[in-house]
Amino acid sequence: LRSTGLPWDLRKLQPYCGYENYNFDVVTADTCDVYGRFLIRMNELEQSLRIVEQCVDKLEKLEGAPVMVADKKIAWPAQLALKKEKEKKEQEKKAAELEKKKKAEREAKALEDKEREKKKLADAEKRKQAELLAKEKAKAKAKEEAKEEAKEAQRAETRRVENLKRMQGMAGASGDENAKGTALKSSGPSASYAGRVIARIKPNITFSGDRSANPVAMVDVRTSPDGTIVGSKLFKSSGNKAWDDAVLRAIEKTEMLPRDTDGQVPSELRITFSAKD
Repeated sequence: LRSTGLPWDLRKLQPYCGYENYNFDVVTADTCDVYGRFLIRMNELEQSLRIVEQCVDKLEKLEGAPVMVADKKIAWPAQLALKKEKEKKEQEKKAAELEKKKKAEREAKALEDKEREKKKLADAEKRKQAELLAKEKAKAKAKEEAKEEAKEAQRAETRRVENLKRMQGMAGASGDENAKGTALKSSGPSASYAGRVIARIKPNITFSGDRSANPVAMVDVRTSPDGTIVGSKLFKSSGNKAWDDAVLRAIEKTEMLPRDTDGQVPSELRITFSAKD
């Protein structure tokens, strides 16, 4: 700063160690370059010599008086060594305390990491057990559903066989289709019943696809005793999903089937729907 012309010197601005008792100049320059700083250093040597000369003059006037500072903290040289030793011990103590603190932090962190890992393993085991339980439940459910489907298929097959037998029995009955005898009533649907059912459902079929390939779908229909349709399932696909869906929608829309000539409605029917019929 002094090479820019600013007289900044703490010995003048904030005196310490008795500098306020000595006369010296604060050397400055205004060249603001390295050469200016060089000249300042050379002139400061002269100012330092001035201070030394003033110190010598004061010491000569104090002949016989003590010249060593009384403060043992800064006394030279023995007391200064003690101060350094004390400072060293304090630094070592602070370093030990810091290391102890760091060690405690490391141990706490290690314990926390261990607990976190333990919790992570416990959560993983819990999820694993939950997944195994879910798999077992799904497996049991699938097994139960398969068992139920097998039973339903067996019941459907039994009903189909019974219907066939009843139809065969009807073919051999002695009365006509209007007969009211017990044999005819238990013999199954009449020969014209399938056509009447198709005639009831067919108007509800909405299909805008190509009929030239004549897709044919077979559907199992279940009804209640009063003829209300309670369920339908595709037994054999026509190979044309649009036609299959149209047939199933039409059955659902029909809601109720007509009674047969004996006043009854079969509990289950397998009906064939052809696009060209």
